[in-house]
Amino acid sequence: MIDARRRTLLGLVALAAIGAVLHVWAGYTAPRPWPDESHFIAPALALIRGDGLSVPELNAPGGIFWMPTGYYVAQVPLLKVGLDPLAAARLLSLSGVVIFAVAVAVTAARAGVPHPVAFGACALWLCLPRVVAIANIARMEGLILALAGGALWLTARDRWRLALACAWVAPLLHPVGLAVAVTVSGAAVVRTGLPPWRPADRIVLGAVAALWVVQVLYFVANAEAAAAHLGFQFTRKAQRAISLQWWHWALLGVTGAAGLAATVRWRRGTPTSRSIWTLLALSGAFVLIDVLGREMWYEFLGRETAFLLAALAGVAAARHESVGYGTRNRNPAAAAGMSILMFLAVVGLAVGTGVAVRQTLTSQWYGMRGAWSSHQEWRAFAGSAVGELQQLDRAGGPRETIVVDPLSGFGQEVFARPWQRLSFVQPTPATPLAPGSGDYILATPGAPFATRGLVSLWGSPPPAVEVRSSNGRYLMQLFRRPGDL
Repeated sequence: MIDARRRTLLGLVALAAIGAVLHVWAGYTAPRPWPDESHFIAPALALIRGDGLSVPELNAPGGIFWMPTGYYVAQVPLLKVGLDPLAAARLLSLSGVVIFAVAVAVTAARAGVPHPVAFGACALWLCLPRVVAIANIARMEGLILALAGGALWLTARDRWRLALACAWVAPLLHPVGLAVAVTVSGAAVVRTGLPPWRPADRIVLGAVAALWVVQVLYFVANAEAAAAHLGFQFTRKAQRAISLQWWHWALLGVTGAAGLAATVRWRRGTPTSRSIWTLLALSGAFVLIDVLGREMWYEFLGRETAFLLAALAGVAAARHESVGYGTRNRNPAAAAGMSILMFLAVVGLAVGTGVAVRQTLTSQWYGMRGAWSSHQEWRAFAGSAVGELQQLDRAGGPRETIVVDPLSGFGQEVFARPWQRLSFVQPTPATPLAPGSGDYILATPGAPFATRGLVSLWGSPPPAVEVRSSNGRYLMQLFRRPGDL
């Protein structure tokens, strides 16, 4: 028999391997370089250059304020060592998703869920198409999941103050992180008799509090721009209809009822049981994020991730350890029945993982389908396109501005390089720019598509520069501004 530590280690290696293989397979097509990525990488590159958070490349010389600044800072260490900006930011997302899977599996196993079920469920989750996509895009959700997983693991070890510190870092990356912070805070309030303070608790909580003070002061100092950018975000979200599907109702009902039952008997709970309560609450919070956030990238939170958390909590409850009341049922008949159920669960997870992998390899989500060979194709394409732009830059003449299509995922490729006479600006929905402001427009039509207005306005003459990748996946077109515009 393999002891628990070795089973855990094998599970960790397996989850990391699954995430890495699917990440490489997804390449640069699941998703294709996305406009959000260049928007989120540009401020990190500004920090590297020593320009603070001034981002004239996004038409925001005073800074971008549509979300907190933590994600930009998180990218800096990888950019400092010279990694490609897009690869570095995507690596952060992959790391966050794998850390979450590992933390949830370890927490569930600690709560009594058999190792094959705990790690099998997380392996299945890692293989699902939307999870693969979120692990392969430069966005904040991956790191927020890492912090959520860390907070869950800390609650299982009764390190509540460190769990709170971990949870309250999440909103500094993205407002969605408030779901993690509020959930863990609620669990800490309900929990009675917190353990004694440790020196590390004070240091870490103090550091997180300092980060919050700095973030708030930064927004207050730039209140006008912050109000404009945040107002745009809230207005945009408010225009989208709220829709509750059957799984939303089911998950909210189950997690709400189970959480209420657990809370009633909370005082007799163990540290592990309280982490399961937190897991249940987090499942419900992610459903609300999916419903209220109304963003395609939140779907995996309120569906795949919420189902994972609720299912593992349910298995722990069936094992009589979800809230730590009493000991495990030692009735021989019940034990035999539980063993059969666990065996069936393992078989089901194995089959489900196979189906998930097949779906991930063959199906499309918003036009995204992975392609292993796209790594080299994207790098060769980006190198050729940047080379053409550098040749134009060296051609001499007055300074000229190239407006990068807001829907292009190419911005980070030009923001990361020095230029002599060319300057690049990629306006965002919160920081629009008149098309006639530039001397050129740069578009990378495909998925996502080029902005229709820009294409029709600038696309009447033939492109001054056009670069297509070897297999035709990527295209860069540079149009000179018509003289009569």
